[in-house]
Amino acid sequence: MESNRPVQSHHRDNTTIFKKIRHAHDTLSPSLYLNFCNLEEIPETVFLLEHLEHLDLRGNRITCIPPGIEKLTRLKGLYLSQNQIRELPPQLNALNQLRVLKLESNQLIELPGDIGKLVNLRFLYAGDNHIAGVSPAVFDLKNLKGLY
Repeated sequence: MESNRPVQSHHRDNTTIFKKIRHAHDTLSPSLYLNFCNLEEIPETVFLLEHLEHLDLRGNRITCIPPGIEKLTRLKGLYLSQNQIRELPPQLNALNQLRVLKLESNQLIELPGDIGKLVNLRFLYAGDNHIAGVSPAVFDLKNLKGLY
């Protein structure tokens, strides 16, 4: 569970972040809340929590989603609103259980063409970005109930 790389954060107390991650690991909690922690990147240890169903990273300063996200295949909710994310990695497509994806208030200019591979996605929040139009791939999301 240890990582030899420090978390990039302007949070006053990185031990609080690690305590939350450790707690989610030790208790097999289905949810991890690292919202508003001033994170600049997602801690690598988060990707060891393969049991997670909900990951809340809202209100940080994250600019990219690392490839390790593909390890979290049980995720049903991924909350990345209010960050500085510019693009979505192809590894996001491994999250085939994902039902809610919140991306509002980032720096996205487009949704990737393969977003249609998220076959269980029901709610996609992508407002307040720099996206010019709806990607045709969104129409491949047969279970989508809401696009915001």
